[in-house]
Amino acid sequence: MIWGCYRGKRTDTGDWVSGTVVSRSKLDAEVYIVQQPGKIDEEWYPVIPATVGWYTLTNDKNHTAIFTDDLVKDTCTGAEGIVKFGRYRNPTDTDYTEHIGFFIHWDDLKLKRDIGFWGNNGSLIVTGNIHEAEGKSKEFGGIGNVSYFVC
Repeated sequence: MIWGCYRGKRTDTGDWVSGTVVSRSKLDAEVYIVQQPGKIDEEWYPVIPATVGWYTLTNDKNHTAIFTDDLVKDTCTGAEGIVKFGRYRNPTDTDYTEHIGFFIHWDDLKLKRDIGFWGNNGSLIVTGNIHEAEGKSKEFGGIGNVSYFVC
């Protein structure tokens, strides 16, 4: 069960924790995840800022929550990709079409990028994330001229 909409790797234990992302101030470089904000016994877990991923509101075929920076695989085509948020185009889009939202940057650039399509398809599985698989993001040759938003 997911209590919030973000996930990050704890700085103290290296464990993954999900919840709401908070920081004490704009000047504070430390980022925390709170699992049950507003509760008397809430705990603030310090996380590595670069590992914070946004929940895409999509689960894979095993009911695993999908976050940004997750590595995913389509079990039908065998294609692998990285989940991102930002501006993107599908291979069949015109030059005037642009989408903003969660998408999959596939190693096979001919595949549709909308994450909702693949989540509803039932053939998507999470295989890891870029923070656990060193060098995996480099296999995709970068992600081209795509803009990403930071939440």
